[in-house]
Amino acid sequence: MPQVNIAPTRTNLIRLKKELRFAKEGYEILDRKREALTGELVRVAKEADTLQKEVWALLQTAYDAMEKARLVMGSDHVEWASLAVNKTVEVHLRLRGIMGVAIPQIEARGEPPKLPYSPGDTSAALDEASDAFREVLLRIPQLRC
Repeated sequence: MPQVNIAPTRTNLIRLKKELRFAKEGYEILDRKREALTGELVRVAKEADTLQKEVWALLQTAYDAMEKARLVMGSDHVEWASLAVNKTVEVHLRLRGIMGVAIPQIEARGEPPKLPYSPGDTSAALDEASDAFREVLLRIPQLRC
């Protein structure tokens, strides 16, 4: 630590004590802020890890159901039915402040359609695949950034 050349007067001693007290208070505030941000980071990471595992499991189920639908109906019919979907989910990024630090959050508005195609010449396998992918689309925005 560098040495400071200050005259040894009572006024300088009082001023330096005030500065030291101010620096210690600032350090304590920053330490509490660091602890709060670290706690929030750990909480979000655990939540994201759990949700990510759920989404991967849901995706596996959805792709298995899609493969079954392709085997039952054929790729052309599945593709034709998928063209009927024209509604999308709106995704917005919102910033939430924690101790003065902006934390991004994803918000999804709207839902994927429940039955976006005519059930006339489709099979139950396609309905299962559609429901599985709908569930995936509802869970993905919960993953956050």
